[in-house]
Amino acid sequence: MQVSFKLSYYNEYKSYLSVMTANSEGSTDSANPEAASSNSVETPPKEVLLNAEKDMLINELVNTKAKEDPRYCNNKFIDMMKCQQNYNFISQLWKCDPEIKQFKLCMQRAFYNTELRDECKAEYLQRKRNAIKRVRELELENEIRRKVMAEWLKKN
Repeated sequence: MQVSFKLSYYNEYKSYLSVMTANSEGSTDSANPEAASSNSVETPPKEVLLNAEKDMLINELVNTKAKEDPRYCNNKFIDMMKCQQNYNFISQLWKCDPEIKQFKLCMQRAFYNTELRDECKAEYLQRKRNAIKRVRELELENEIRRKVMAEWLKKN
């Protein structure tokens, strides 16, 4: 009895995950419309971004990636940092001015580079999908634990 009880929750968990995975990929499970409609929060389409995500998070990711990626501004960033290490804070402003200007110009070009922006947007959306999936899995696991505990408490 107890094994079949746990097995039924396991099967429910697997069907829930299949529905959630299908929803997070932008499609709905037509074979199980009841399970798909039972979700209180629907997953937005793949390309939907909030204004805050567009304005802040994607831009921050673009800036970080541009500094770290050798294809963009990593070399200029390293040159600027090497120059700044040789001088104190006040001297850096005029002694490293050419390096700072080159780095800022490179970052500006990278910021408006559509290839880099699309790459960062795709990376952010993938992170977002993974986070949503993890949260839903944890919610389901907690719900199953609550059901098992409630059943156990009824027996005892």
